[in-house]
Amino acid sequence: MKQSLRFLILVILLSTITIGQSKHIPKIDSTIFYMSDKVKVTLLSDSTTMVSEMLVQRYQNSQYENYYRALYSYNNDGKLTEYLSQTWNTSSWENSYRMENTYNAQGLVSVSLFQVYAGGAWQNASKTESSYNAENNPSQMIDYYWTNSAWQPSSKTDYTYDSQQRMVEMVGSTYNYWQSPPTWSYNYKLTNQYNSLSQVEMDYVYYHNGVDWQPSSRASYTYTPTGNHETSYTEQHDSTWLPFSSDSSSYNANDNLTYSIYKHHNGTIWQDVEQMENIYQGNVLTESIQTSWMYDPYEEWKYRELFTYTNNLLITQTSQNWENNQWVNQSQANLLYDLNDNVTIMEMFMWNGSSWDPNYKYLYTYTNVMDVPEEPLVKDFILYQNYPNPFNSSTKIVYTLPSPAEVTLTLYNTLGEKIKILDDGMKLAGNHEVILDDNSLSSGVYFYEFVTSNRTSSRKMILLK
Repeated sequence: MKQSLRFLILVILLSTITIGQSKHIPKIDSTIFYMSDKVKVTLLSDSTTMVSEMLVQRYQNSQYENYYRALYSYNNDGKLTEYLSQTWNTSSWENSYRMENTYNAQGLVSVSLFQVYAGGAWQNASKTESSYNAENNPSQMIDYYWTNSAWQPSSKTDYTYDSQQRMVEMVGSTYNYWQSPPTWSYNYKLTNQYNSLSQVEMDYVYYHNGVDWQPSSRASYTYTPTGNHETSYTEQHDSTWLPFSSDSSSYNANDNLTYSIYKHHNGTIWQDVEQMENIYQGNVLTESIQTSWMYDPYEEWKYRELFTYTNNLLITQTSQNWENNQWVNQSQANLLYDLNDNVTIMEMFMWNGSSWDPNYKYLYTYTNVMDVPEEPLVKDFILYQNYPNPFNSSTKIVYTLPSPAEVTLTLYNTLGEKIKILDDGMKLAGNHEVILDDNSLSSGVYFYEFVTSNRTSSRKMILLK
C-alpha cells in the first residue's frame, strides 16, 4: 500500500504541474495531506498580487481547526524575501522554520538562509551562496551548514558555458574535513553536447575516483519537429556501456503531451515502469491516467485525475484508483476564486465509500506587490534557486523566459543520472513555477537542469528527511 501511495504522490504532482500552465501565472503553493503522505499542489494567482498568508485547517471534531500556516514577505520588486512556517499549538501560533533570500543588484538570489526555531530563538541551519557570470547564469554555488557557532562549507557546484551561454559542464565537489589540511574533492561531473538547434543531444556523467574522472552514465535525446522532448536513452558504464532506461513521448496537433512511457532495462529485457495518458478538450486537460509497474513488473497499478473548469479556471480535481475493474473515488479538491481569479479557498475531501468527507481546508490571503508592472518586461532567461532549500518534503522551482520557448526541466542525482522530467513543452514569456514533491526520493543532493533552444542552466538542491 505504501508503494502505491508513493506513486500516487508522483502522478498527482505531474497533473498539478500541467494545471500550472493554464491562464494565470502560478504564484503560490500549498501542501495537501493525502492519507499519510504530503502532496504539493500548485495554485494560481494573477501577476499583480502575491500570497501573504496560507492558512491550513483540518477537519476534526465536526469542525475545521487551525493546523499550520505559511507567511510570505516580498521586496519592492515582488521577489520573495522570507518564507515563515508556523504550527498551531491549540491556542497560538508557534514558529517552526523560515527561509530568507538576499538578492544581488541584478535581482538574482545571492544567499538563501535556512533557520529553525528552537529554544525560543532562531537557529542557523544551512545556507547557499550563489555567484553568476556576466550573462546572469550561475557560475558557482556553495552550500554551508552551521556548526560550532560558525559556517562550514559542505559542497559546491561550478558551471562552465560556451559562447552561446549553453551549460557545457557542471562539476560537483565536497569539502573533506578529514583530509589534512581540509580541501575540496571532486565528486561528479556532467557534460552536455548540443545539436544545431542548441538542444542537448547527448550528456555524460563522470565520477571522480580520487585520481581522475571515470565514466558513469550517458544519455542521448531526440526531439519532435516543434522542439518537444521525444525520446531519451540512458546507458550505464560497467567496463562497457550497458542499457539502463528509456522514455518516449507523443503529442497532439496542439503540442500537448498525450502519451509518455518510461522503461528500465533489467540486464536482460526492457520492462515498462510508468505510463501516462492525457485527454484534452481543446488545450484543456480533462483527464490524466497513470499506470505503474514501478515496484513490481508483474503488478499493474492504475490511477487517474479528472479535471473540471469554469471559464478556464480549475474548480474540481478528482482522484481515482482502478480497483476490481472499475474506477473508485479517492480524494477531491474543490477551489473557489476571487474577482481577480486568485484562489481563495481550496477544500479537500476523502471518499468514505459512499460520500465525500471533509479533510483539509486551505485559505489564502493576498497582498499587492509595489513597483511590479502588470506585464513585467523580462529581458533574459533566469533559472532561480529552488525554495525552500534545503527542503524536507517539497520545493518550488521558478524560471523566467524573455520570449516563448520550448523548455525542458530535468532532475538528476549526484551521479548525473536522470531521475525525472519535471516540466517540458512550449511556454509563454514570463515567470513559471514547478513544484517537486516525491516521497520516493531519498535524502541527499540533487540537480535540476533547465534547457531551452539556446540556453542551459543548472542548480543544486538538497533534500533533508
